[in-house]
Amino acid sequence: GKCVGGSTVINGGMSWRTPERVLDHWERSLGLDATGPRAMEPYFAEAERILHVEPNHEDTFGGNTRLFLEGAHRLGWPVARAPRNMRRCVGLNNCALGCPTGAKQAMHVTEIPRALAAGAALVTHARVDRVLFRGARATGVRGRFIGEDGRRRGRFRARAPLVVLAAGARHTPGILKRSWLHARAIGRGLHTHPNAKVVGIFDERLDPWIGTHQAFHIHHFLAEGVLIGYAAVPPGLLAAGLPGLGEEHARRMRAYNHMLTAAALIEDEGEGRVILGPDRQPYMFFDLSGRDLETTHRGVALTAELLFAAGARRVLLPFADLPELAGPDQLRRIHERPRVAAGIELMTVHIMGTARMASDPRRGATDASGRVWGTEGLVVADASLLPSSIGVNPQETIVATALRNADRWVEGRRAVAG
Repeated sequence: GKCVGGSTVINGGMSWRTPERVLDHWERSLGLDATGPRAMEPYFAEAERILHVEPNHEDTFGGNTRLFLEGAHRLGWPVARAPRNMRRCVGLNNCALGCPTGAKQAMHVTEIPRALAAGAALVTHARVDRVLFRGARATGVRGRFIGEDGRRRGRFRARAPLVVLAAGARHTPGILKRSWLHARAIGRGLHTHPNAKVVGIFDERLDPWIGTHQAFHIHHFLAEGVLIGYAAVPPGLLAAGLPGLGEEHARRMRAYNHMLTAAALIEDEGEGRVILGPDRQPYMFFDLSGRDLETTHRGVALTAELLFAAGARRVLLPFADLPELAGPDQLRRIHERPRVAAGIELMTVHIMGTARMASDPRRGATDASGRVWGTEGLVVADASLLPSSIGVNPQETIVATALRNADRWVEGRRAVAG
């Protein structure tokens, strides 16, 4: 698919601030100045103003929210009310396919109209191939127009005094590599924030497609690297990830209106990378570390425990060799499972780190302001910049970091101008 507005058009709207322990790590351990909690506070506040971040109203909660809260309450786990970028959300729960009412304050609703009003030009159906340089200074980009049928429709060049790459953690390093930038750090440091789906099947009908996409998370286990959330996944997407074949799979899908789809999101320690294939397109490779495998099993066990506490009669797991539990007395089977990656069904929508900020060009592709090391006039402004996994949804971190780096670029220009 394609759209104007990027991933904000099809995300869940979660707008969490970066955990303070992560910001402290960036500033104190990684040596990235002005990335600590105090320095980033005004940028988070500005991001929340731009995106109109607020929690959902209770009249938009659906049956899945009610049971998620009941399970957490019975276990004594505190919940965190999710801040979301929205105005007048009515709980249609179609966030992942694009908000049908425009309530979600994605980039095509907020910043793109502001940019156009300020004189920007928006060019669609255009794919950037590489950055153009004169010496070490970026002077623009070169690319191709792409037709509705996916075929190339001619080339273009665009000149600019400052080139800002925001193509995401897969394509930003791909563009940099195709631009003949050979720094070893480009494409390295990939974090995926793996998502392990756990589905509870209840006797009562939930109609999970009604109500807010995600109104609450559980951050109680963030220090262990586990965030627990839930969402209403459209039937077609859920069907692709449920265990079983043929009649067994059909039987499970017939229970869709009785399902609470939850997930454990893992703050991954292992790092992957992005490389260019023979077709000059970027491909991602990553492995789960031993710690990541342990955290994944811990997260799945906690999420299954929550669903049983909420009243689920069966729980579907992301393990090919352990697809289903029939009761809470079987939770021990998760802990007994060998810690191997084979047979674990994971997904991600939070890739980051492949042009990460660093105090040394040997450790990252960009400096503490997002400028690509060894270049002038070329900066990165997307999740590629993030120097580590952050453990929460990265939308607000990306926006706040871009605001911070924009201020630093303007200050640098003023200093040069005298």
